[in-house]
Amino acid sequence: MKAMMRLLLIGLISLLVLGCTSKTEQNPSFIVTTKVNQASRLENNLAIDVRSVNDSRCPQGCECIWAGEVRVYLNLSDNGNSMDTCLVLPSHPTIQFLNYSVELKDVAPYPICDNQSTPDYIFTFQVSY
Repeated sequence: MKAMMRLLLIGLISLLVLGCTSKTEQNPSFIVTTKVNQASRLENNLAIDVRSVNDSRCPQGCECIWAGEVRVYLNLSDNGNSMDTCLVLPSHPTIQFLNYSVELKDVAPYPICDNQSTPDYIFTFQVSY
């Protein structure tokens, strides 16, 4: 009985020590902001170049039957590799490109009802690898 208790105690201590020393690796992540036709380059050479935007979100202050979405057409490039793609908020905000995960986090400003001017959009991406 004493031997079994000792074995159980050793097992419990081992689990606690292993649990305390285990590390979870986290991929580095960066926030990138850019505008249409203004390429943003990360220090690791990934470039994000937004080519155009199609904003059909329901404007603030209006009543809509559909919440809408915003489509952002962009080019991703790194060391001679390039890809044209489209990210959509809210349904398809993330794309994998080489070793990168690129997520469209925000498109600002949000449309306002009866505002007819074309906004200067600012796009926010989260990039991890």
